[in-house]
Amino acid sequence: MLAIRLRRQGAKRSPFYRIVVAEHSNRRDGRFVEIIGHYNPRTRPEQVKLNLDRLAYWQAKGAQLSDTVRTLAVRHKETHAAEPTEASAGAPSQDPAPGAASAMSSEAAAGSVTSEASSATPSTPAEPDEPSAERATP
Repeated sequence: MLAIRLRRQGAKRSPFYRIVVAEHSNRRDGRFVEIIGHYNPRTRPEQVKLNLDRLAYWQAKGAQLSDTVRTLAVRHKETHAAEPTEASAGAPSQDPAPGAASAMSSEAAAGSVTSEASSATPSTPAEPDEPSAERATP
């Protein structure tokens, strides 16, 4: 059976935890299947990073959450649900006014005519530099 639990990292008295998917019979810091996040209790506020997509994937596969990871996941979901996203934070829309769209399309049509006229003029390709034949041989 798979378990989603904490794996201790860091130095003495400076714990840092990785949130991992591991076989429940493996040791706490032993072999794991995947790292899906991390937790640092030493920072204020506590830092929790958790990939919720992978958490849902492993739960669908039957992985059981430890009590601590369950608490961290709930806390993480609450904080991310409360934060507004950048797109919905009241940013003004980038769409031009309806009348401006027709003006832009007529300008684009005029621009395409001028680009066709400029492409009709022949252009000479730049010739690559040739090595000089006057090279002295030793």
